[in-house]
Amino acid sequence: MKILNLLFSGIIFLSSCSNSTTGNSVTTNSGSTIKWAKLIAGNQCNIESPLNFVIVNQEQFDSIWKKAFTMDMSPEKPVVDFTKNSVVALFSGMVNKGGHSVEIAAINQNLEKEFSIDIVNNIPGKNCISSMAIDYPYYLGLTDIIITGKTEFNSKTKEINCE
Repeated sequence: MKILNLLFSGIIFLSSCSNSTTGNSVTTNSGSTIKWAKLIAGNQCNIESPLNFVIVNQEQFDSIWKKAFTMDMSPEKPVVDFTKNSVVALFSGMVNKGGHSVEIAAINQNLEKEFSIDIVNNIPGKNCISSMAIDYPYYLGLTDIIITGKTEFNSKTKEINCE
């Protein structure tokens, strides 16, 4: 019975603390707008260490997809037009309890055409009930432009409060 209560509490926590970033955009210092949409996100993949990068071609996309997802847990791979878009890949690595997630907060481009991508690592707050499962949070976001050149990732942690 305790296991059922824990499982039920974990499901309630995950659904009450969800956070979507579909359809976001940021006006940059250079006056252009960079939009992104969530392609896929979750908490189970094979990437065990933190890793963030920009994917700019199908070969890179196929390679990371193969590394991140095994056949038995592979979600449907989205189709991406790399002549118009890039994919921002965020992997948090292993976390030792449930309720964690990662997402894009902002994508900025400066006048020198360099990019900075702000990342938020969401963690469960002190009053949240979360499972003791080992998770591997990830987020793949589709940009409305091709990101080339120097890219810097800036990460911050945000505690999610549950009531």
